[in-house]
Amino acid sequence: MLSLVLSSQFEDTTADGVRLTFTLATVVLAVVALVLYWICFRTTREVVPAGSGTLTLRTTLQMVRRNPPLLQLCLGALFLLGGSFTIAAVQAELGE
Repeated sequence: MLSLVLSSQFEDTTADGVRLTFTLATVVLAVVALVLYWICFRTTREVVPAGSGTLTLRTTLQMVRRNPPLLQLCLGALFLLGGSFTIAAVQAELGE
């Protein structure tokens, strides 16, 4: 939806003032995002029951193993970070 609204503003990227248009669009979207995050922060209420006992690494790993979606999320994050670090290391080595 956002691309439909903004794409008409940037049809001619060679025109004068395209940088100003990009900057203004970014600022407006940032302000909207801040307002929405603030509303979300102010209206969210979370009730967390008191924990029973201490949490150890062993119990955490058992919980991850028993929860397939959490395991997929952890593995995805691990591979994403590994790929990002590999790309950063290669770029640093090549001097780019």
